[in-house]
Amino acid sequence: MKTIFDNKNLYIAEFYGEVINLRHDSHMEVKGNRNFAGSGGNFEVRSTTTTYQQFFIQNREGREENFQLVNWHVPMREGHHVKILYLFSKTKRYGFVAGIKNEELGTIHWNEKKIGNVTLQKFSILIKISLFFLLIAVIGFFGDQNPDNRFYITSGLIITASISLFLIYKWIKYLLSLYRILNKLM
Repeated sequence: MKTIFDNKNLYIAEFYGEVINLRHDSHMEVKGNRNFAGSGGNFEVRSTTTTYQQFFIQNREGREENFQLVNWHVPMREGHHVKILYLFSKTKRYGFVAGIKNEELGTIHWNEKKIGNVTLQKFSILIKISLFFLLIAVIGFFGDQNPDNRFYITSGLIITASISLFLIYKWIKYLLSLYRILNKLM
């Protein structure tokens, strides 16, 4: 493992090695209940399947590392050489596999959902606050029929909408810059 990116919010570590062991598992949880309302009642069944892909890699020095992917399948076999980018969020205090490059297949797989969550956490509170004020301005705009107050409410609506759009723009820009960093590392 080597650290290849480090700042106050996150760091990225790189692992490289040969896949020496690979295992796939799945777990199904089934829940059911019976509704006695109406004639005869209904029986409702819901199931959730969770898939696991666990693999060990061995680097050139012989050190082994273990990884487990949940609900994310990356094509690989024993003997394949993979590069793994592990992203650790210092603010949330957790880490995950962000991307895997399979050298033999020439493929790169990204964990888009988790990468999006890590980037969104930086802006989520500000976006929620600005959307809250935007909602208040919209309610005020349609709720207040006094023409004198419409100017102030409209101004507030425009300002909060602008702030909300700016924050969403900054989040997308941050997300794209993180992807650019990750792509350069692969």
